[in-house]
Amino acid sequence: DEDLRHRLLGEFELLLSFTAYNDLKRMSAYHRKAYALLKRPTSLYDRKVNWSFGSPSVLCLYYRESGKLAEAVADLQEALPCYTLLTYGHGAGAGEVMDAERYFHMGDLNNAEISVHKALAGARSHHEKNIVLCATYLQARLAFARGDFPGMFDLLSQMRADMTSRKDYHFLHMVEICEGSIYANLDQKDRIPRGLLEGGPGSVRLRFPAVPMFNIMYGRVLLINAAYLKLIGSADSFLSLASVFPNLLGQIYTHIYLAAANREIFREEETLASLRRALDIALPDRVYMPFVENGDYIAPLLARLAGECGCRDGIARILALYGTYRRNKERIIREYFTETRPQLTPREMEIARLAATGITNAAIGKQLQISSNTVKMAIKNIYAKLAVNNRALLARRLADPDR
Repeated sequence: DEDLRHRLLGEFELLLSFTAYNDLKRMSAYHRKAYALLKRPTSLYDRKVNWSFGSPSVLCLYYRESGKLAEAVADLQEALPCYTLLTYGHGAGAGEVMDAERYFHMGDLNNAEISVHKALAGARSHHEKNIVLCATYLQARLAFARGDFPGMFDLLSQMRADMTSRKDYHFLHMVEICEGSIYANLDQKDRIPRGLLEGGPGSVRLRFPAVPMFNIMYGRVLLINAAYLKLIGSADSFLSLASVFPNLLGQIYTHIYLAAANREIFREEETLASLRRALDIALPDRVYMPFVENGDYIAPLLARLAGECGCRDGIARILALYGTYRRNKERIIREYFTETRPQLTPREMEIARLAATGITNAAIGKQLQISSNTVKMAIKNIYAKLAVNNRALLARRLADPDR
């Protein structure tokens, strides 16, 4: 009958939308057709499917054409309401996350934070844990850019606790990648998960669309470990994987890493060509932060290229952002990763030693005759001071204070 026919055709249009990934306009057209036919949520779709494929970045998934990032954000925000109606709220908040990420990459941290709170409200109202992960990771990056290490560390710990509760290996690996990317930007080699450091992309179980985001993190790890030849040799693979859908953010970072690595081995022509390519892709959308995050390697090169036609204003903005970023980064390293980092008080040390044995906050509180909430707040401060985020790492740090 006609109702069944419309239902089948509507379900088919929804399935066809996935053949258009990651072209938001085409996907949205299928979603509208599907909803016009179904007039109700789909009966076939499994809402347990991870909307972001485990990637902590929505922008990384859907930024596909230079000069059209703002349009892509608008397309996603326009497309999602129809899609979420079809799928019982699946992907709620993703449009706001992508908007927040765009502001972040432009260096507009205030508007990024406003949008990320909008994203969290939408994602939490529909229990979209993967969108919450994306938003929380961006909050951690915002805290880093502002020099707020305790806030950043608290967010990473919160993210690990939230995602560990899912017992989904895609999330668990991605949480490690998120933490590793933060520590790679802080040049803290010993904080990067050893498996990720040694194994590279083959060491993690990720769905394919999330791999370019992993390579963004992994490229920085290779850079700070002076693995310049390996990085140059891996770049074609990184670019190939980031070209499938395509994914411009992965391409921008890879070209930046190539410029940095080639500079370190004195290949000037290749260095400047790679950096120009990154600027050509990024500047039409005012995507500055990939250059800012790697300014420790490329700032002199950017200053050299500033005189080139069409680049002066964009490079001036990058260098201004890098100045603030560098000062905040240096302060975090000085205060939390050097000999003068904050020391535990005697009471905190007492709590830390008990927590390292694995006993609960309630048990610690009972033993020390304090409330479990006091214990919880103390452990939060201990984690921030020692730059750890779980009790296993706490035990290792207490056993080896110089680590």
